[in-house]
Amino acid sequence: HQPALFTMSTEAQAEASAPSTLTEPPSSSTDANPLSVIPTNDEPSPSTPTPTPKSGKGKQKQPKQQQQQPALNVIFTLDILRIVNTARTQNGLKHSDYLRYRKYCSKRLQRIRDGLHFHHGKRYQKKLITAETIKDPRHFQLLLVSAERAWSYAMQLKVEGSQNRTSTQQPRSHFHVLRRLKKAVIYSNLLTNLTSEKADSRTSLEAEAYFCWMSGNLLLEQEHWRASLEQFVRSSKIYESLAQVGDQEQKDICKIRVQEIDPSIRFCKYNLIGETGQDSSSIIDMVMQSKEDLLTSKLQQVLEDSRKKQVTSLREFDWRGRTLTIKNDKLRAAMLRLSDALYQLETESSSEKKLEKYDRLLICYNDCLRIAKEEITTHEKVKAEAALANAQAVQNYFNYQKLEHVINRNQLLVANYQKNLSRDKEKKSKDKEKPSRPDDLVRIFETLIQNVTDLDALRDKNDMEQIKSTAATLLTFKSFRCYYLALSYSFASKWGEALALLDKSVKHVDVATEHHKSCASPNKTELEKLDQLKELVRSERSMIAARHLLEKDRVSETKASANILENLQVYDPSIVESKHLIDFPPEFQAIHCKPLLFDLALTGCQFPSLDSRAKSSKWFSFW
Repeated sequence: HQPALFTMSTEAQAEASAPSTLTEPPSSSTDANPLSVIPTNDEPSPSTPTPTPKSGKGKQKQPKQQQQQPALNVIFTLDILRIVNTARTQNGLKHSDYLRYRKYCSKRLQRIRDGLHFHHGKRYQKKLITAETIKDPRHFQLLLVSAERAWSYAMQLKVEGSQNRTSTQQPRSHFHVLRRLKKAVIYSNLLTNLTSEKADSRTSLEAEAYFCWMSGNLLLEQEHWRASLEQFVRSSKIYESLAQVGDQEQKDICKIRVQEIDPSIRFCKYNLIGETGQDSSSIIDMVMQSKEDLLTSKLQQVLEDSRKKQVTSLREFDWRGRTLTIKNDKLRAAMLRLSDALYQLETESSSEKKLEKYDRLLICYNDCLRIAKEEITTHEKVKAEAALANAQAVQNYFNYQKLEHVINRNQLLVANYQKNLSRDKEKKSKDKEKPSRPDDLVRIFETLIQNVTDLDALRDKNDMEQIKSTAATLLTFKSFRCYYLALSYSFASKWGEALALLDKSVKHVDVATEHHKSCASPNKTELEKLDQLKELVRSERSMIAARHLLEKDRVSETKASANILENLQVYDPSIVESKHLIDFPPEFQAIHCKPLLFDLALTGCQFPSLDSRAKSSKWFSFW
């Protein structure tokens, strides 16, 4: 006989003696379907008819019926994992003292019932917790602490059974462990059903993860390895997803919880492979594929709810060591839209769609700035100096954040233009996109330089680290601007200007690298970009120098035999400046000789006599 069995509270003794309204499967059916002992979310919670008291001397006074008020659809919040983790750490489980933790759970249940006035009565009339009876988040704690008490009792029995291996009561102790675990599963399942109706998305997800973990413990004790593995994997996946949402403490607790579940998953894998020879990875993939869509939608709802709570409850925030207050409801609504735009931008992966999200984000910033400007005008009319200073600081904050996102957007444009600029001519002809030119990049980097200059005007002048970082970023953008400006001159065959700009770009790269290295936390991404730019400048300078040399050789050859007659189709001002128009005397040129014809057949020809024609007439003989 152990003292712990006689130190139970009055409520625990009544619960042990009274017939339970929660249906439990027989403990001897260990070969049945393992999931049959776990109530599904679609099953209605069991109910017990309330007995009417008998009339007589022992008749109790009935309280006056209160007027029924319309039930409000209130959404409650309960940090289940944090409550469980704190209670276990502070009440014995750090040293595996399950008896102490069970006693704490019993006392905690009594305190909660006293605070809620939710007792079963002297004659023990069982009160059930339903969606209609929940008016306070402590109703959820009743189910949670009851599940924890049943689980801790099961763990206590397991520890005692392992210490007394030779005892004849060991099989009976095992059945008792199963009954306690089944009771914990029933309580956790009821908690999951009620939180899905009366609590927010994060509380519902935490309750579901807690139910999966508790179900996995029961199935593990029954040696149903596959079903237990499914439940543990499901619970671990939910906690991994919740580790991405919430404050830092919630994230750390979720990560610790995932580490605690991992040994159970590995133990189920080991037994499943040894028993069936089946690979457990395929089972895990099948489980997650079947429920991934539902989990993703719930997680997105949790993210949206957490962001809305942060913004709607935002009354003040710290910026540069100063607390700024937000009293304008319109400004808070604009900040909520701004939060939505930021979330959509963070979840987008495509660069083209990111540009669209940036446009929407900048519109939201403009709305916030417009409302802040209206508030400044109102305070100027009233001459409220303190409120005016606060409104101006809020306006500077939005301007600062907007400029940072404008710089990020322009850097994304630079990356897209650089991809199009580095393509080959064949790819350019095949693609429908318009190829980018160096002039486009020069214009964007000029805009970036102006953005950094405007951002520097809003920075804290006493923060030397920010000043160094701003100077390094400004020199980085100037070095890139000089490089792409040199490419523009190179395309125009202005080699001297291109070489001078490349030399200036190298100087900017060296100075920017020194500034980055002098910072307390150097930007490794910017340093890598500067190293790549230095290599590009070196290769481009060699190509431009070679082209410039070839151009000089061609001009010198033209000048050696330069005159207008020989270069009528080429315009070279140096020919006119040298006053060498033509060569005189002209040089002799080889031409084809004219052939000489000798008539040798003339001596052998006999011509007719022309004497008859040579006689003159009588009338004109005097001629």
